Amino acid sequence: MVVWNRDNLYYLQLSNLSIISNKLPFLTTFYLYLELYIRRAMVEILDVLQNKKIQAEIILADKITLPLKKHGWNFNWKQLSKNKNTTTYILKLIDTPQTIEGVLQVKIEGDMFIMDLIEIAPHNIGSNKRYELVAECLISFACRESFNIEGDYKGFLTFIAKTDLIDWYASKYGAIQAIGQRMFITPKKGLELQEKYLTI
Repeated sequence: MVVWNRDNLYYLQLSNLSIISNKLPFLTTFYLYLELYIRRAMVEILDVLQNKKIQAEIILADKITLPLKKHGWNFNWKQLSKNKNTTTYILKLIDTPQTIEGVLQVKIEGDMFIMDLIEIAPHNIGSNKRYELVAECLISFACRESFNIEGDYKGFLTFIAKTDLIDWYASKYGAIQAIGQRMFITPKKGLELQEKYLTI
């Protein structure tokens, strides 16, 4: 498990957790809670109606009822969350945690950290959207998570963009087009996004 400090400057590697947990079983629960806390982020999204930012958090979607197509979403997230080798996160408000504002799914293939899917809640799309900055926060969080892998591509976030969104990802997030629809965000740009959109 890796602990990321608030300023994104260093890692604290907690090694041999399995050995410790075997000898001291009560620590297993502690480390599980610690990991759940670490694998989250505090953010602020914009309340369009009130024109002010409000607190929200990005957390693991573990044991959370995920949205379905019949709820107006484009993906059946309940089913997608069961995909092997993927991790699903949700963004929700602190004050109204029962409502999901956006969902993110990431995975690791080889030494590449991939943003597999991202979707914003239907009520946050269009001219009558309720909240803004949901996508920005989720993508910045994915950038943060990309630093948890080791290898030549540590800190790189890669993803497949729709053809009509390639230019938008480039201008909005500084993403670079690689081959075809494959794009990536560099570690430097990822840190900039974290600084801008993640509060902790």
